[in-house]
Amino acid sequence: MSQDLKIITFLFIVIMFGMFLIFGDKEKARESSTEISKKITDIKENVTDKINKPDSDKISPPEPKAETEPRAKPDTDLSEGYEQRNLVARGRIRIDGVDLCEITDKKVELSIASRDKNNNERKYSYSNAQYENCILKVYDLNEGYHVLNISVDYNEDNPPDYPGDFTAQRRFETGQGRLTHLNIQIKRFFHLIMPENNSMELSSPEEVCTEKETLSSPVRFEWKSMGEGITYHYTIRKGVCNPYSLDELVTRDSTTESYFIADLEPSLANEFYSVEIDARRITDKKNNVYDLIGELRIHFDNGYGWMYRFRIE
Repeated sequence: MSQDLKIITFLFIVIMFGMFLIFGDKEKARESSTEISKKITDIKENVTDKINKPDSDKISPPEPKAETEPRAKPDTDLSEGYEQRNLVARGRIRIDGVDLCEITDKKVELSIASRDKNNNERKYSYSNAQYENCILKVYDLNEGYHVLNISVDYNEDNPPDYPGDFTAQRRFETGQGRLTHLNIQIKRFFHLIMPENNSMELSSPEEVCTEKETLSSPVRFEWKSMGEGITYHYTIRKGVCNPYSLDELVTRDSTTESYFIADLEPSLANEFYSVEIDARRITDKKNNVYDLIGELRIHFDNGYGWMYRFRIE
């Protein structure tokens, strides 16, 4: 019983006794006590109601706020059907020492050709690699040997893999529980201007020997510069049309200019010349260490190659 109810009960007893003494009549005392009893009952109910009634002024604790901070996510596949992928290789793609993502935001095309440890049939995939936030990631490859092909259509004025576009090819191996690190130097196809323009299809190797017009010696080979501090290496060989061979080295040299001139002997009926050119940035001249940043590519109607073929009249 609460302290308030105890006090009220005590007062009721005292009042009953007092009424008896005052009136000297039990009936009157009983009538008066009945009225007082009703009032006391009302007081008791009021007190009880206050005891059981919750405090309306009491402030309930605030509900916890919903989490708004993004949580770190595991590596996930961008395509449907995978919740989480197995990362087997990661690294960076650079051009002339700079991350590719700092040069362009154009789409990076990635494909992988794979063989297992037993050198079984080659398999191709186009969804096992991605390049995001300057990081290259490769997923879900079995143990074996792989070739990663990279292509970026940087110059939209011509088809993919023509002058101005980027390319790279990297061989790597994966093993059980091992993360392979790939730091890839990508190259740019440079634009040959003379003696022909390689931004269009040129004569095929077969046509060079049968249909292509001859050039006059000396021949000027010129291309668009790829920047300062670049060294261009070129190699000229003499070949035989039929049966095909390309064994005789004519000259091999380098230049820091965006051209060179070659004085060549006339071609015999069954002969042709070829020239290969690449662009390098020397990083350690003493030990001949360099980054290969550019190369020549020639397109023709049934394929492409890395040599410009010609004949001398």
